[in-house]
Amino acid sequence: MHIEYYHEFIVLAQELNFHAAAEKLHVSQSALSKHIAELERHHSAQLLERDRASVRLTAKGVAFLEQAVELDNLHEALVHLFEDGSEGGGPLYISGVIESPIDFPIVSRTGEHLREAGFSQLPTILPCESVAFADQAELLRKGQAHCALILTPQSLLTQIEEEGEFEARKVYPIPMDAVVRRNHSLANRKSLTLEDLSGQTVIHLVGARFSTAWASLKEQLEQAAIPINPRLLAVAAAYDYITADPEDAILPVQRAPRFATPMQNGNAVRVPIDDERFTLQLTAIFPIGTANQQLDAFLDSLQKTYGEAFG
Repeated sequence: MHIEYYHEFIVLAQELNFHAAAEKLHVSQSALSKHIAELERHHSAQLLERDRASVRLTAKGVAFLEQAVELDNLHEALVHLFEDGSEGGGPLYISGVIESPIDFPIVSRTGEHLREAGFSQLPTILPCESVAFADQAELLRKGQAHCALILTPQSLLTQIEEEGEFEARKVYPIPMDAVVRRNHSLANRKSLTLEDLSGQTVIHLVGARFSTAWASLKEQLEQAAIPINPRLLAVAAAYDYITADPEDAILPVQRAPRFATPMQNGNAVRVPIDDERFTLQLTAIFPIGTANQQLDAFLDSLQKTYGEAFG
């Protein structure tokens, strides 16, 4: 099996459109379709559901996607393993929250901006099991990552500044949506504010990948004096919320970028929470004094991408 087919599957999962994915990959649509079919035969699994109007990932396709990303990242790291690092000291390793499949459009667009800026060697995005600050800080101390991207409540930013070990650069305040069932009282609203969440049952995603996000949202709710009834939901992967049924509750999720297709439960809808008091602050953390041209260019490009996605 050609390893390039896994990368093609990842791009198709981003676009959910064979024509758009083929153009992005610079291959014919028929060749892309053939390669995906070969992947499905090789792994004895249907990865996609196709009809004339749309392309969707199956449950096996979602699981396959996460593993394909890890394989693609490892392949990319091997490709650049022995490069001379003329652009700034070797490959740049980024850890944290943006290695999830739902962030593929952001990573892809950031790579395009870096190429436009003259950088041929793109950062390697590391697989990540936990986005907790303590775990990400340990990766930075060991030199396994050069920069960690995490979601930071203000209390954590204050802690980082006081301890003086790491530098924190704010990247973007990511806006939120509320996922609710179609029969929910808020489902037909064009947008919401924090006051609309008052007294509502709000799903608290529990898991190593969501600890900092919930801490940030909880802190903002408390600062705005918005009481909620939290309902715990244990999840392991960033895609778990897609199939989670919010029932009578509200599930806060990151808003999908303008240039990506939002994914969610078919029985639910997304309602924008247009309130600057309720965002996820994405922050870049790196050891003090280690910033270089590569890292600055990556963060500048990432910031530009988020501005295009949500600004």
